[in-house]
Amino acid sequence: MAPLLLALILLVGSPAWAACEDVDSAVLDSHAGWAAAAWRAGDDARFTQVHGLVLQDVACLAGSGLRTRNTDLFLVLARGAMEAGDDSRALAAFRALLVIQGDFWPEEAMLPYDQPLAPLFAMAQVLGPDAAGFKALFLGQAAGAQATPPPPEPLAPGPEALEAQRRDELLARVRAEVETDERARHAGAVTATVGGFACGLSLAFIAARNTSGENKPSVVPNPQREAMGKVWTGTAIGGAAATGVGLWLMHASQLDAGVTTPVVGWGGRF
Repeated sequence: MAPLLLALILLVGSPAWAACEDVDSAVLDSHAGWAAAAWRAGDDARFTQVHGLVLQDVACLAGSGLRTRNTDLFLVLARGAMEAGDDSRALAAFRALLVIQGDFWPEEAMLPYDQPLAPLFAMAQVLGPDAAGFKALFLGQAAGAQATPPPPEPLAPGPEALEAQRRDELLARVRAEVETDERARHAGAVTATVGGFACGLSLAFIAARNTSGENKPSVVPNPQREAMGKVWTGTAIGGAAATGVGLWLMHASQLDAGVTTPVVGWGGRF
């Protein structure tokens, strides 16, 4: 513990602890690299000293969010936590390391099998990657504080809502059929009126032609008169047919009200 206390005393008196304005991700990665190099070289005193700088850097960057993909950083934090007797923090650092690199495998010189740190890394592999524990223990962020809550799932409509929807659909369909019936009835009335007028006028001309011919002693054949007679006859027949169609449309456009009579509506119900 003496080297650790000496390092802490040196760090407290160091200007590096004075402020955080000069600390950024590059400084953090640099200090993590120093600590990892001391670890590989077996220089425990140097590792302890630089590990203190790494902790300071992490504390300075915790409020603004820690952005790094440096695996040495998490190894250094894990070893430092284990040496401080805090296995939960060491495990959290290892699991955060696996978030960055899921297939990471440490160097045997840094993590020999007979050292206490190796079982913690194996446990982290079993538990799997996780960053929430690291954020809570090293950055002071509550678990799930940065997570955006999922949007609430839409509620399924109840029986009353379904019944109201079906009722609205039925009313809309009936309203459309009523409008179609109204248009068909109006068209039938116009067709019947025009057809009846044409038929009546044509019959009047035909009757006048035949009556005026009976009072003459002799009727002189007139090709134009015969042609006009055929025209008026065709007009009378067409007008009668149009009147019939119009009357049928007026009859068929009446709502059946449940009776199986032909009505006009969606689906071609003629």
